[in-house]
Amino acid sequence: MKRQIESGPDMTELPPLAEVMRDHKVSRGVALRAFGVLRQEGMAAPVPGGERIPTQAQCSREER
Repeated sequence: MKRQIESGPDMTELPPLAEVMRDHKVSRGVALRAFGVLRQEGMAAPVPGGERIPTQAQCSREER
């Protein structure tokens, strides 16, 4: 998923959990951990209804 985010500058939302599980053939726990790692690394931010990939400007504001 990290490579998808880095290679797709127009990507604004992470795929649904079920889609990640199906596409990567992983369990729910593994997919949730992956989302958690992306949040910790600042590559995704939780929002109601899903996970969003913050823009560069949003990342800069959050670091202040």
